[in-house]
Amino acid sequence: PVITEVHEWDDDLLVQVIRRELDRGGQVYFVHNRVQTIDSIKSILSELVPDARIAVGHGQLPEKQLEKIMMDFIHRKYDILVSTMIIENGLDIPNVNTIIIDHADRFGLAQLYQLRGRVGRSDQQAYAYLLIPGITRITELARKRLRAIQDFTDLGSGFKVALRDMEIRGVGNILGKQQSGNIQAVGFDLYCRLMEEAVHQIREKSTGEMPEIQLERRTDPKIDFDFDLMLPADYVSEIKERVTIYHRLVNLTDIESIGNLKSELRDRFGPLPEQAKFLFEGIELKVLAGRIFADRLILKKQKLRIFFSPEIQNNESFFSETIPGLLNQGREKVRFINKPDMPGVEIRLEGESLLERLGYAKKVLHNL
Repeated sequence: PVITEVHEWDDDLLVQVIRRELDRGGQVYFVHNRVQTIDSIKSILSELVPDARIAVGHGQLPEKQLEKIMMDFIHRKYDILVSTMIIENGLDIPNVNTIIIDHADRFGLAQLYQLRGRVGRSDQQAYAYLLIPGITRITELARKRLRAIQDFTDLGSGFKVALRDMEIRGVGNILGKQQSGNIQAVGFDLYCRLMEEAVHQIREKSTGEMPEIQLERRTDPKIDFDFDLMLPADYVSEIKERVTIYHRLVNLTDIESIGNLKSELRDRFGPLPEQAKFLFEGIELKVLAGRIFADRLILKKQKLRIFFSPEIQNNESFFSETIPGLLNQGREKVRFINKPDMPGVEIRLEGESLLERLGYAKKVLHNL
């Protein structure tokens, strides 16, 4: 992965990173996306690194001249290429493994991702330095883009970058020409869910038939726990970021995806605090309960109550054989709840701490 850092302009830093690349026999891209001032950048770099051979390339140069500059750079006649966005696509020069992007706050997330992809194309460690005028002088959207490009550095993370880009900018009108929207109000996952429901309703109206309920489909149980499901503000400080994570979390339907999101938070924000662990444990219980057609899940102190959905209520063998048989294997203390409209079971949980009881509840649901 390309090591990606955000910095304010610093002459000493530029000298250090350029020298490091040149000392190991490599070359450097310096991206400055304004043709009017690009020659002044060359002059500044010439003063900082006097012995470096510097070329300038941009789209307003004559074709033959630009081609010669690029060929000379490929053949290592220059150490630094100061250029505009023309290097964004198509270049494959393995000897260039440091890229410096001036005024990175003015670039889109996809542009930054493409530019960073110009380095790291060999067995050398690559570096990307994103220069900004100052953290207080850039917009909130620019901060989010820079944070995202720093977070997603692993190989093959382009899809994650695209999703984050849509969350930041908003998705366009699917049936119109608008190219931005208000997806940040609901999050990408909920947006897709709403879209799926709308398409489902249109199909029902067009056919005039209600789809058959398949027994094997998962349910989305309501949960009622005696502890809070939340991310602490001192762990994820930004409200919008926490809401985005909540949107992603509540729409996950398998344990593996929950584990992946948990790992992502550890990478981005550090070890999970206890409150965040409660949140993930609670969502895992919700997913597991959905797999056994639960309609509602209640966890209060030492008791776990599971109420089942209409799809399973008429299945007599499920209540008379399946549940008792599976629970007896684990020797759980079980009491049946005989509500006419919503049958269920009550299971006594073992464990002194909340995390222990949650782990025990997960084991019970796994057995079921």
